[in-house]
Amino acid sequence: MSGKKPSSKGKRKVNPDDFINYEEQFVEKGGGGGKTTGRKGKKTIRALKKQQRNQSIEQRMKDVEDSLKQVLSKLPITDNQDIHEKNIIRYCAWIEDNISDLAALDPSDCVITFTKSGGPGGQNVNKRETKVMIVHKPTNIRVESDQTRSQLQNKNLALEIL
Repeated sequence: MSGKKPSSKGKRKVNPDDFINYEEQFVEKGGGGGKTTGRKGKKTIRALKKQQRNQSIEQRMKDVEDSLKQVLSKLPITDNQDIHEKNIIRYCAWIEDNISDLAALDPSDCVITFTKSGGPGGQNVNKRETKVMIVHKPTNIRVESDQTRSQLQNKNLALEIL
């Protein structure tokens, strides 16, 4: 062995910016093998979707709360506490009136289709049409549900999500 130190000419410098969101480039998939591996992947994906949905709901609630606090802080503050409370009550009543005017989901705007599902649930989900897909025609939003063995429960879950 020679006493020479290794040269740094052939080495490449590492830029930390190249590794931003690096973990998002790799998608976890079920490995090869039996049916249980595929089931774990579906369960993981379902849990991740549920977690993302819950986080988005929490974020929207936080945004609404922050905007309400901003508006309430801009209300005229008077020395008389009764007048201040009346202003807040009027504003809250106005919000409630506007929210109650929002139209509920009209079932005639939805197209509901049933298909055969697969995966866990045994022969029932493979032979019967338990998977439900609902498409809201005006917005073209599509929701699918095959979480249970029952067609009715899947339909209710899909409508709840929509």
